[in-house]
Amino acid sequence: MRRLFFISAARDIYPAVSKPDALSKTLRLACGMILMIIATSFRTTIPPAPNLILRFKITLHGQPLELHKDYPDPFGESFKLDIFRFYTGKISAGLNGAPAEKGISASAYQLIDFADSNSTSVALHIKNGDYNEIHLRLGIDSADQTSGAQTGLLDPLKGMFWTWNSGYICFKIEGVSPESNEPAHGFAYHIGGYRSPYQTIRTIKLATPPGRTFHVNKAETTILVIPIDLDRFFQGITPIHIRNTPACTTPGELAHKLFENFAGSFTGIEIPDKR
Repeated sequence: MRRLFFISAARDIYPAVSKPDALSKTLRLACGMILMIIATSFRTTIPPAPNLILRFKITLHGQPLELHKDYPDPFGESFKLDIFRFYTGKISAGLNGAPAEKGISASAYQLIDFADSNSTSVALHIKNGDYNEIHLRLGIDSADQTSGAQTGLLDPLKGMFWTWNSGYICFKIEGVSPESNEPAHGFAYHIGGYRSPYQTIRTIKLATPPGRTFHVNKAETTILVIPIDLDRFFQGITPIHIRNTPACTTPGELAHKLFENFAGSFTGIEIPDKR
C-alpha cells in the first residue's frame, strides 16, 4: 500500500512528465516560424535570363557618329562631341498598339553613356511572343527627382545630378565647336527639369519597319538596334544652331524645347539580319 501511495503521489506532483508540455510545444513552434522567416528574408530572387537586348547608337547624316571626331551639323557648323549620356527606363514591348509587355531588367533606370560601350546595350526579359513596338521612358520620375542624391545608376558621381532643388539631368551633350562663343569654344546641353510646365520626362513608342515584327523566346536572345538621329535633334521643332545656342544647363522653357528635339531624334527600331 505504501509503495502504491508513493507512485500515486509522484504522478500528482509531476503530472506533465509523461505528456508533452503544451508550453514547450508552443515555443518550439514559434522558434520554427521565426527561423523560417529569417531564412526567407535571405532568399535571393533570381531574375529570369534576358532574351532581348537593345543596342543604342548615335547617327548623323545617316552614318554612325563617333565621339571626339569632327563633323558638320545639318547647318554646316563644325562640332565634335565629347559626352553624350541619357537616362531611360520602364522599357516594354508591344504589338500593334495592344497593351505592352513590361520588360524585366537589372535596374529601374538605365544610363546610356556613349563613352562606355557596355552601357549602350540594355538586356531585358520579355514574355515570349511577336512584337513590333518598343516603349521606353526618357528621363527620371518626379518621385526620384525629389528624393535627393541616390545610389547605383543615380549616384551623383555619374555626373547627371544637379542639386537637391533641380534634381537629375535627363540627357547631357558636351563638345567643342568653333562656332561657340563659350570659353574654349565649348558647347553644353544639360537638359532636365521636373516642374510643370517644363517637365523633361516622356514615354516614347518606337516601331519596326512596316510589315516587320521581332520574335522573343527562351531559346535565343533577340537583338534590336535603337538609333538616335542627331540630324533630327539639331533640326527639330526648335532648330539648334550652336552659334546662337551654345549652352543650356538649367531647367526651363529652353530645356523643355531641347528635350522635345531629343525625344524626336529616336527614329524607330532596326532589326539586324541574322547571320
